[in-house]
Amino acid sequence: MKHLLLLIPVLLLTTVLVYSQQYDDVVYLKNGGEIHGTIIEQIPNESIKIKTKDGNIFVYKMDEIEKMTKEEIKQEKIERQATTHENHYTNNSTTNYSGFGIRGGLGTDITFSLGFGAGAFFVAAPTPYSSSCWDLGLDIYYANVSEEETDSEGNKFVDKTELVVFALRSNGLFNYYPKRTGIYFIAGGGFVFSNVSLEETITYDYSRYGYLPPEHWSAEGFTAGNVLNLGIGATLGSGAEARFETPFLIFYSVPGGGYYNRSASSIVPTFTLSFLYRFP
Repeated sequence: MKHLLLLIPVLLLTTVLVYSQQYDDVVYLKNGGEIHGTIIEQIPNESIKIKTKDGNIFVYKMDEIEKMTKEEIKQEKIERQATTHENHYTNNSTTNYSGFGIRGGLGTDITFSLGFGAGAFFVAAPTPYSSSCWDLGLDIYYANVSEEETDSEGNKFVDKTELVVFALRSNGLFNYYPKRTGIYFIAGGGFVFSNVSLEETITYDYSRYGYLPPEHWSAEGFTAGNVLNLGIGATLGSGAEARFETPFLIFYSVPGGGYYNRSASSIVPTFTLSFLYRFP
């Protein structure tokens, strides 16, 4: 009887210890994220909804999830519970990084004429658990191009073009995690406005035609159009990024349209390499 009385407190203590253990639902994401909380809704083969200890609710599609488990909450985990959501937010979401940035870069077209520019942009994300977001940017590029050519008859052609291009673009960014190094993809479009200065000089071959004075033509004006943009980017960590893009410029008109068979509109494939810094 005495032994039985001694056994009762031990059984009670064991029961208390067992039931005092705490467990968390843990969702491991394919992108490396780890969410601790309580699964409050699950649609088989579609999605789950998990609520963290700080009251935030996240929804994930099943194809985003690597695995789901239940894990005992150890004391150190309990102490870190309040920051679990913050850590996930920092490492995997995009909303926390919405903000302004600056960029500078070089550009060229199919003739490999070089230009340079700079700009500012704003990044925003639609949801806290999406890997896609968008940016809105304003850029200015400058190029001064001179081309010289001599035809088969010895006539010399010199073309000079000076461009100041303003571009307002909105891009979708896909697979984009700002503070993790990695590759993301870019697609978008916008509007371009440009001041264009054109100049052409023809110097004739005196030995063939005798003396003919050089012909000179110039025009300057403002034009507008659209830009279509595709590209690939790389996040380098600490807010730094690099992008290679292919803006396709479609101008509605050019100064002096029709002269020397110049088209009244202009389509210009271009390539840009830019480096960006987004402020925290």
